[in-house]
Amino acid sequence: MRAHPRSSRSGGQGRNIRLGALWLGILVLGGGFGAAAWTTLNRPPDAFELCQSGHIGVSSIILIDATDMLTEIQKRRVKASIDAERDRLPYGGKLTIVTLNAADPGQPVEVMSACNPGKASDSNPLFVTASKAQKRWAETFDHPITAAIREAGASAQSSDSPLIATIAALPTRPDFDGRTPTRRLVIISDMLEHVRGGYSHLGGGNFWKSYRASSLPRLAPLELRGVSVAIDYLARSPYAGVQGPAHRQFWRRLLTQAGASEVTFIGLPSADDDELDDMPKPRKSPSPKKKKG
Repeated sequence: MRAHPRSSRSGGQGRNIRLGALWLGILVLGGGFGAAAWTTLNRPPDAFELCQSGHIGVSSIILIDATDMLTEIQKRRVKASIDAERDRLPYGGKLTIVTLNAADPGQPVEVMSACNPGKASDSNPLFVTASKAQKRWAETFDHPITAAIREAGASAQSSDSPLIATIAALPTRPDFDGRTPTRRLVIISDMLEHVRGGYSHLGGGNFWKSYRASSLPRLAPLELRGVSVAIDYLARSPYAGVQGPAHRQFWRRLLTQAGASEVTFIGLPSADDDELDDMPKPRKSPSPKKKKG
């Protein structure tokens, strides 16, 4: 028996619909794979991965001077300064914490060094979930910093504080030399340079003249061009007569002449170091001559 013409047309339409749905599914699936491939191939450069591979755009070093015992207040200052530096470091920047090595100033002791993998707010949901990003940040960055603070606070004390030679050694690191576009140095110290039998601040006097007369400018030349320097200036009550504006201005002058882009003292107004007698005054530009007649 011949099929009714309407039934034939209905069956053909059903097959067409099913075929259309099948092709649509294939196209959608193919489009999904294509979109995923396009996203993968066109993924923007990852700052964290670049930092880990040695392509560092931003590098911060925190130098902790624990050659003298830290008071409880000073320990809190150390933590506050390090936490602030951790939070200001951008995604993909590198943070390194070192301590003075009195026995060999040219080899500061590295207690941690890691690239910032970014918090949840820095993550790209196409590549990593927010919870995974936050977990990675805590485990690979924040926890090592916390451990480094404890280790630095437990450093062996020493009568010598070779700050200048230590600072001079830092720009020789491959992650802190002139190839890194943005560099910042944070020094947590009383800034009382002292080497037995050598240059020392403990006796006061004219810090700059005694420094220039010492062997330090020749043996430990400073090269800080483009480096931003911040100093957390730890007060020592036995040296209240030495620490002060003249002492801070010595360091401002030394580091600025070494090329530092800026020198600031954390928590202290910049104006308190101005107008000191032993500092060179800036030259005034000559007044333009008036034309005769």
